[in-house]
Order: sequence, then structure tokens, then C-alpha cells
Amino acid sequence: MDEILRISNLSLTLSGIPVFNQLKLSLHPGETIALMGKSGAGKTQLLRVIAGLQTPNAGEVVIVGKQISKSNYLSNFQEVSLVFQDSALFDQLTVWENMGLALLENSNQKPSEIRKQVEALGERLGILPEWMNRYPYQLSGGSQKRVAIGRAMMTQPKILLIDEPTAGLDPENAHAIDVLIKELAQNTGVSSIISTHDWATVQSIADKIVWLENGNWAFMGTVEEGLRSNLPGLKSYQDRIHLSPKNV
Repeated sequence: MDEILRISNLSLTLSGIPVFNQLKLSLHPGETIALMGKSGAGKTQLLRVIAGLQTPNAGEVVIVGKQISKSNYLSNFQEVSLVFQDSALFDQLTVWENMGLALLENSNQKPSEIRKQVEALGERLGILPEWMNRYPYQLSGGSQKRVAIGRAMMTQPKILLIDEPTAGLDPENAHAIDVLIKELAQNTGVSSIISTHDWATVQSIADKIVWLENGNWAFMGTVEEGLRSNLPGLKSYQDRIHLSPKNV
């Protein structure tokens, strides 16, 4: 199966401090990778580099045979979309304007045409019609996350990057977001890299785990292999949720 994303020898240093070094990774069509590691390990920065928002010190990111960089980010916004941890919706824009922002700013379509597309996608994502003219502060955290995912999906990206999709959500809303991400993969074929600390999310939606530690991959494998791993970081997650390899 051809890779849709290839990371080669990727390195990043910020303010003289190495964040990650010589990373290599492949993502295939329809695959979901859970990007894990302790807080401060560099997960968010890696997503920003893949999205073209942060320039690495060395290495390259190739998506569908095309190298992505900060300088050509806008021309590649249909290839990859990033959902920020705090959703990063614009307070002064309504729900439909937030979701349709990329098309409103980068296409020749009429606003009325874009709104129809927003409403159609919103229906698929569980975004109620009556939300469309509301502002982000009028929505719950879980609903804001749906809108942020909807905004990312409006350009029909080949790769969806999501930073901590369930952070700050109660278990019911977190599960609903997990279901939504899984349904997107099944229904659209979008490939995803999800940065998360949530084992429930990993078990629900991931095909593979990669664990970032000390600037390198400390683990790469299936979810089942991750649950059996003796890597201290992964093992602490297992112990926290009372999982054991014998239960896998």
C-alpha cells in the first residue's frame, strides 16, 4: 500500500533546545496513528511541522509525493488539516463562518454556496442546524471540538492532524469525539495522526502507536503491542487504567 505521508530524518531545535531528532515515519491511506509521549515531548510541534506551520531544522515532510513547508502551506491546505487542542475557533465568527473559513478566504465560491456545504458536512458531524448562527462561546467544549473538526474537514484533506481531541472533555463527550473520528476514517478514507494521552481514544481509533521520548521514537507498533510493551511510559498508562497484557 502506497504511503500518503513520509517523514524523513526530521529534526527540530527551538531556542537551542533539541525537540526531536532524525524522526522517520510513514502514514498510509485510511490509517490512524496515535502519537503519544509525556507532556513536553514535542508532539504538538511535530504536528505543526507536518502541517507546514513550523519549519524543521533538517529533514522533510512529503505528502502525496509533494514536499510540505511553511512557505507553501496555503497552497497545500487541501492536503493536510490541523485541529488545535483548544479548537482555536474565532470568537467573532459564527459557527458556519468558522467552518467555512478556508473556502471563504481561498475559493471563488459564493458565501451562500459555501454555507450549503457547511450545513451538509455539519449534518454528518452531528452539528445541529440551529448552531450555525451561534458563536463559539455559546457552545459546549465538545460541540466546539466538532466545529473545529468540521472546519478542518471542509477542504477534504487527505490527512487530518488532531492535537489532544478529548482534552478537557467529560467521558461521554470524549467518547462521542472518538466515535466521530473513527466514522470520518471509515466514511471518507482520511488518514489521521492523533496526539493523545487518552488510552480510551487509542484503543477506539488507532491502528498504530508511536511514542516520542527524548526526541526519538521509543516505541512504534500496533495498539496490542503497545499494551504488551514494558516501556516505562507506556506501562504507566497501562497501570493507570488497570490494563494488563493478559486482558488484550
